[in-house]
This record gives sequence, structure tokens and C-alpha cells, in this order.
Amino acid sequence: DEVLSYDYSAGDGQDLAKMNRVRYDFGYAADGAGRAYAIGGIGVRDDGEVWSQAERYDPAADTWTPIAPMPQAVHGMSAIGDGAGHIYVFGGSTTLDDTGIQGTSFAYDVSTDTWIPIASMPVATRDSAVTIDDQGAIYVLGGMSSAGATDAVQVYDPSADSWTTQSPLPEPIYSHAAAYDSLARIVVAGGFDATGTAT
Repeated sequence: DEVLSYDYSAGDGQDLAKMNRVRYDFGYAADGAGRAYAIGGIGVRDDGEVWSQAERYDPAADTWTPIAPMPQAVHGMSAIGDGAGHIYVFGGSTTLDDTGIQGTSFAYDVSTDTWIPIASMPVATRDSAVTIDDQGAIYVLGGMSSAGATDAVQVYDPSADSWTTQSPLPEPIYSHAAAYDSLARIVVAGGFDATGTAT
């Protein structure tokens, strides 16, 4: 439940208010107002229960507040804010092993505190990386599927509520990171390959 703030210009950090629930393997995203969201995950104090509960951090007040829970308890999902009042959650798993990997996805409306189902992913994954481009398209990259690590690149169009697939990654990978850079490239780093070796 520890939360830290790091000032990269000053090179120092400080402790912030702790989350209300001790969790791990949860979705994490920020909205356009700079508030952070901790979504679902696995409860440390609940014998590994998978959660649907979510909470939001307000940096101005240094407080965490519960928000509406997701319609489904899930962990290992990808989450991202669109900067326009929505948080998107993709995939994940409903179980602690790989038997519950989901393609189910949801959108959270910040203004109404409500979740709605959106189009399911073509390839169900957990531990995927996610990023958004400057046109609002959301890329869900790689991850662990029921058949093992995948190289799939799945692109969600929020305006059409639809998915397309793009050229795959050079190799299957999961538990990695991704970011859209100023040169209109998606940079993917770290994670595990198909053999479970850190890369």
C-alpha cells in the first residue's frame, strides 16, 4: 500500500498517502486531471483474493477514495487513461493461474463513476503492455495468453469500439513496458520472453 512521489527535476522523492487496500498485480492509470487509479488486482490480506475494487488518488488532497468497482474481479490487466475522462482496462485474469485469462475489457467514465463493457480483445491476454498514440488509438502489446506468451499487437479504437491487429512484435513477450514517444514510435522494453527468461 506504499505510494511514493518522485520529482525528476529535483531528483528526490516523498511518501504519499497509502492506498486504502494493500494490493498487487493491479491496473494503474492516470486521468487528464493527474489523478491516479488503482484497479482490481490481488489482495495481500485476503488470502490472494482477486479484486474488482478500485480507488483514486487525489494529489491535491493527498488522499485515496474508493470508486465504483469493476464489473469483474481481475488482476494482471492493462490500464490506461485517454486524457479525456476515461480509463480503459484490458484483459487480465480472474484466477491466480492461467486458466482465467480474459479478453474482456471495460471503460470507466470519470465524470459519472461508472464502468461499461467495451469490445473484447481478439486475443485474450494478461500482463500486456499498453500505450496510446496521439490520435487516441490504444495499443495492447504482447502479454501472456492461454497458449503462452504472445507477440500480438492489438489496437483498440475507442470511437468505433472496435479492434484491429497490427504487425506483431519481433518476439513473444510479457510483463514488459511500452510508451509512445515524440517521434510517433512505440518503444517496448523489458519483460519476459516465451521461455520465461527476463529480457
